[in-house]
Amino acid sequence: MLRIEWENIINKKLSDGDWDTVNMVYMWHPMMPDKSINAREKCKNLYDAFGVGIFYDMEQTARDMMDAQSEIDSCKQHIAEAVEEFNEANAKAQHRLNDIRISNSITIQALLAKQAELEARYD
Repeated sequence: MLRIEWENIINKKLSDGDWDTVNMVYMWHPMMPDKSINAREKCKNLYDAFGVGIFYDMEQTARDMMDAQSEIDSCKQHIAEAVEEFNEANAKAQHRLNDIRISNSITIQALLAKQAELEARYD
């Protein structure tokens, strides 16, 4: 929600600090899970009943939710990086395994050829 929208809803201009607090609650408080008309209506009802003070009371919970979401996002990023690193390591391991299989196959073919040569020589 834009500041101008909120000020039109309540028919009042807010100080920067009041707007920051109302916006923090609107964006992050768990009782505002959707940012629809319903959330705006909830905010308006709170404002009409209790004034801007209720938003200051709710601000810490909103900040805690914002911090928790930031931590979740950070964890998701770490997981994505770990998955990418795992996939790269797995691809390298598969490539090395294929190289070993090819090398072993060549070695086995050479040994079988040598065995056949020796068997032919001593038969």
